[in-house]
Amino acid sequence: MKTKQQKLDRFSTLLDNSADITFIIDAESGRIEDVNEGVEKILGYKSQELTGTLFRELIASDEFSEQSVESWFESEQPKNGRYVAELNFVDYQDNRPCLECNFTKEDDKWFVSASDIRDQKEAEKRVSELKDKFKKAV
Repeated sequence: MKTKQQKLDRFSTLLDNSADITFIIDAESGRIEDVNEGVEKILGYKSQELTGTLFRELIASDEFSEQSVESWFESEQPKNGRYVAELNFVDYQDNRPCLECNFTKEDDKWFVSASDIRDQKEAEKRVSELKDKFKKAV
């Protein structure tokens, strides 16, 4: 069994080496315990601003009109504690960037790796519009 210090060292390595935004969230409270520096580049928040914040406060409210984040985590998680979801976050300037989030639960922590997929979403939208124009032309 890993010691607490070994786990902390592993979490620090995960945060420091991730190109994406990485959140460590307390599973019981839903509060952000730590994030890497990528959060400032993508969302505009300094990492210390988010420590202690509820993760759900970063998610655009339209994402959870029926359920709270806590119940969403409980109801959506597969048995192995891992799943993927596309979520609209609220950034520092009140924009709604779409991020693909990989959730992994280990012990009493959620680990969330979030990739910015705005460019991908915009490209998919343009392809769809071109297909519609093509269908009309044919």
